[in-house]
Order: sequence, then structure tokens, then C-alpha cells
Amino acid sequence: MTSLGTSTVTLTSSKGNCAVVSGVFTCAATVTKPMIFTVINGNLAYRGNTTFFTTAIPTGQVQAKVETTNDLVPFTIGWKSS
Repeated sequence: MTSLGTSTVTLTSSKGNCAVVSGVFTCAATVTKPMIFTVINGNLAYRGNTTFFTTAIPTGQVQAKVETTNDLVPFTIGWKSS
């Protein structure tokens, strides 16, 4: 299997380290160790899957849960390293 276009990243936000906790993308002070995510062809991936899900498309300052299991709205998270 060729890993062309694949790299790994860890994510940290102003709220804390980021990881998938019980199927939900979470950034919080309670996440003691950031998860190693894969970037595949410019998209963030979890366990080799670049599709994430949410129950609704957020607008304005409304937030929505980002999940790793099949839900109503599939989407990808583009990643560009600097």
C-alpha cells in the first residue's frame, strides 16, 4: 500500500488537546494527550476515514458535534500545513 500524500498531525486548540472521545471529535483540557490524526490527500482522517459527520449544518456562531459515526450530514476537513 502506497502512503503517497499521507502524513500525521496532532491538534491542539485554545480549549486543549484534540482527540476522538467516544466517537466525538473533542478539544478540551480533559484530553490529556492529543490524538495522532492522519492527513490523506489534504483531508484530516480518523482511522483511515476522511469523512466526518454531524446532525446539522451549523450557521453563524452555532456549534455542532463532529462525529466519526454515520449521521445525517457527511463532510471532510481540509488540512493545509504551513
